[in-house]
Amino acid sequence: MVRLTPARGNGEYFVLLYVDGQNISLYHHLPEGYVRHEVQSRNTVLPKGDLDLSAHQFSPRFIRPLQGMFEKASSKQAGQIKTQSVIETIKKLEQNPEPLLAHLHWPGADGFVFIPGLGFPSRQLLFWSPDHASGIPNFARWPEPECTLTTYGGSMDSKAWRENYLMLGLDFLYEQIFSRYNDLVGSGMANRLEDHLNSVARMQGWKISFSGHTLDDVHFFTSLSDMRIAYRTLFMAGQRHISSVVGEKLFEESARAALVALPTVLKTTIENDNIFTYKNK
Repeated sequence: MVRLTPARGNGEYFVLLYVDGQNISLYHHLPEGYVRHEVQSRNTVLPKGDLDLSAHQFSPRFIRPLQGMFEKASSKQAGQIKTQSVIETIKKLEQNPEPLLAHLHWPGADGFVFIPGLGFPSRQLLFWSPDHASGIPNFARWPEPECTLTTYGGSMDSKAWRENYLMLGLDFLYEQIFSRYNDLVGSGMANRLEDHLNSVARMQGWKISFSGHTLDDVHFFTSLSDMRIAYRTLFMAGQRHISSVVGEKLFEESARAALVALPTVLKTTIENDNIFTYKNK
């Protein structure tokens, strides 16, 4: 992440997010919040003259929560919470009816958690400090006693949040389908399904994998359309594989039941993006 601050110092600055050396997002911070610009317009958006530069290196996994924070539709300050009660607080937030992004800020560290809602378990737990970065931290072990909690809500108008909704939707959709398939045919066959989907993703060059019945997506698509195509391809590959074993009707029933159980915005995203054709009727 690169931050560029005009030397005139009126409070505005620019944030550029990079993955593998490629600039994937450009944001202009103003008093009222962040404005996203197309990367192609960088030369016209960035001001002329001297700019102060600072940079932070993160795992690519941090890009989606950072984008979600910059493109928030709403935010809520929950104040100070005890570090030892962070996990309990996250469990309470999981009962929210719609997805949230939780940002935990300590003086020396930051944590991000995607919370799908409706009691579904949190995803993409991330932790960063200048000397430490991990994918699945134990927040309660951080030595600083208190942190500030802020939650962010998204919007279907935001590209970043549409991607987050799609990722979370397919993740939990397939988790439930995997679980049902495992009950029917056993763990050996379910593991073969995961291997098959991972093979499809590798052949396409996507940094997407399935493990333990959950989706891990750290691929950054140049457009939302490309992401939809990838997810449709993976869903159809799973549909064909499962249907060849248990029959199309049973797959359809499992898929429809899984879809109906999702939080509303995740279900709507899966339906609107035509990831599959089995809708709640």
